[in-house]
Amino acid sequence: MKFESLEVLYLSQCRKLKKIPKFHGNMKHLKELHLNKSGIKELPSSIVYLSSLEVLDLSDCSNFEKFPEIHENMKFLWQLDLCFSGIKALPNSIGYLESLEILDLSYCSKFEKFPEIRGNMKCLKGLYLDKTAIKELPNSIGSLTSLEILSLRKCSKFEKFSDVFTNMGLLCELDLYKSGIKELPNSIGSLTSLEILSLRKCSKFEKFSDVFTNMGLLCELDLYKSGIKELPGSIGCLESLEHLDLSYCSNFEKYPEIQGNMKILKELSLKHTAIKELPGSIGRLESLEILDLSYCSNFEKFPEIQGNMKFLKALSLKHTAIKELPNSFGCLQDLEILDLGGCSNLERFPEIQKNMGNLRDLSLQETAIKGLPCSIDNNFLGFVLFFHHVPLDDDECETTEGDPHCELTISHGDQSKRLVKIPFYSDCKTYVSYSSDPHLCCYRGSPSDPAIWVTCFSQTEIPREYRSSWWNNFKALVHTRIGYGSFTCGDNACFQVKSCGIHLLYAQDEMHCP
Repeated sequence: MKFESLEVLYLSQCRKLKKIPKFHGNMKHLKELHLNKSGIKELPSSIVYLSSLEVLDLSDCSNFEKFPEIHENMKFLWQLDLCFSGIKALPNSIGYLESLEILDLSYCSKFEKFPEIRGNMKCLKGLYLDKTAIKELPNSIGSLTSLEILSLRKCSKFEKFSDVFTNMGLLCELDLYKSGIKELPNSIGSLTSLEILSLRKCSKFEKFSDVFTNMGLLCELDLYKSGIKELPGSIGCLESLEHLDLSYCSNFEKYPEIQGNMKILKELSLKHTAIKELPGSIGRLESLEILDLSYCSNFEKFPEIQGNMKFLKALSLKHTAIKELPNSFGCLQDLEILDLGGCSNLERFPEIQKNMGNLRDLSLQETAIKGLPCSIDNNFLGFVLFFHHVPLDDDECETTEGDPHCELTISHGDQSKRLVKIPFYSDCKTYVSYSSDPHLCCYRGSPSDPAIWVTCFSQTEIPREYRSSWWNNFKALVHTRIGYGSFTCGDNACFQVKSCGIHLLYAQDEMHCP
């Protein structure tokens, strides 16, 4: 092949291409060679003469099984993509790729063994071995001092690391999702830059050693459906941790005391664990927003909230064995969602404090609750709006198309939400109204004074998110729609309102309907 100026060569999806000819040193400027989804079975050994090559893509080449020996003159190759290929092994000379940054062997189901790293691969940043047949990594993997991402997802045969992490101080993501890992070496504590550690669905992984002291940048720890039984006390040293997922860890029974600095933890999921209680120090999680203990059938008692959990927004205790809630529950001033559904042992709900005005979703179905405290306005039905205007003179009324209505808004501070427009029907003999919603219309309510207009507004008409006491200001504006004319009567250009008001309705009020 003689293309002396060629820099990029695409042979992607050439299914019938089984072989490429030898390179004789005439393609010195080639930087990218894309053979993905081709029928290629092997590369000629002369590939090493592509001294300017930077990207080599052999992904989805299912017939490609063997990579040729590498020589030192491929100094610029920084990306080698072999994912979904039929590769079985890599030569030891792979270590001569001193500029290599990304090596992807994901879903190479025949790949069983990673070679010893000989040479200098100190630029490698991403090593992807997802769903390979690999069983172990060589000790020389520890020489990858620039490695930032190591992914062994779904490597079901991979069970153990040797003590390789001491010099891998730049590693920020270690993904062992659904691998066969049983334990981690103590040197995991040397990963001072680690931000994400996933042991999700690692059913054989049961225990951490006390390794978290120097892992201050870890922000996400995923142990979902792992075999973990306990956490070490040093978990409290994870000062950057934001998400901790222990849900479906059926062997996990006890959460440790929070002795360190976990001040930015936002989400803690303990759903479907065997946990029986939480430590009193849980109140130190002052940034916690979501706490999920649903389906923890052994969990009976929530601790007194002694710290400052003012940002907790959602708490789920659904289908736990909880019997009561502490009175300090009133300290949860930002709580919006509280789920106690299916707590069959719960008989009493504590008094709601005034500073829990954000609570908008409270689930108590299938509990043993006998009554609600008076601090919950459970008997509020809605309200009645009325206005009283100067009587109209039927003989002087003029017909227009304007329909007067009441525009109702609800607000808190500078936040407001328009709830509804309520049109009025007049008994004036010449007035015409075109309202399409008879359920929200105002009618004259008294023959003795036809100038009184009344409407009832049900609590259910208020959207759920605006039913808390946080939204506690109503405004009713009576006018005609702009552009639709105005209601005139004789010399009067509009209604003259004498008075208006609102009356709250409760279940205990006596209702007299004609």
